[in-house]
Amino acid sequence: MKLDRVKVEKTTRHDIFTGTVPDLIGTGVIEPNDLRPQSGRRGGMTAFMPDGSAVPEGCACPSGTPGYMSVMVRRSGVCTVRKTVSLVERRSRIEAKPATMSGDEQHMTYRGTEAQLQRVDIPEAWMQGLPRPGKLRGFRTFIDGDKRIRVSVGPRKEFFVEVQCVKTSAPDLHANASTEWHCSPVFQALLAARVDAYRRSLEPSPQRPASASHLRLVWSSQN
Repeated sequence: MKLDRVKVEKTTRHDIFTGTVPDLIGTGVIEPNDLRPQSGRRGGMTAFMPDGSAVPEGCACPSGTPGYMSVMVRRSGVCTVRKTVSLVERRSRIEAKPATMSGDEQHMTYRGTEAQLQRVDIPEAWMQGLPRPGKLRGFRTFIDGDKRIRVSVGPRKEFFVEVQCVKTSAPDLHANASTEWHCSPVFQALLAARVDAYRRSLEPSPQRPASASHLRLVWSSQN
């Protein structure tokens, strides 16, 4: 079909044709019968089910159903035809688009289908097994090297991947050295408080004489 005088726009779900009525009929986008008035709709608007029959009066227009078509003729004479593509074509168009990304080196988020994310070097293994059998949604969280990964997926098979750098340096509580922590700052603070409380419990008090372990600790620190 020649569409030289018809504007064509392709979205994820629809093919949208815009032009004059003669041009749209001449190119085969619509037929003259598609312009006949329909009961329950204002003039210049028609809608059709996938089998070509008119959408029944009072029925919600299933614009997302593959094969659905709507026609709208404006007073200016410009006509817009919207046709819903098949599920296979919709999936193909989605995967042809790039994945969306945001963030920085410390915290990145990715959103897209499995094919889209693989094109931006997201490992396939991160997404395998999601969602679990019989489930429409799912997520997992794990550590991969110095990064915390959270992967979730919804009913439309669209994945959301969050990559956060968790490699931080903290002082060792038992030696004059640094170690790598893979826990939250809150957990680190609680751990440090408990170690400090334990050390204070070893210190002598008027009610309790110094223990042998504390005396050895003091002697070793002084020598």
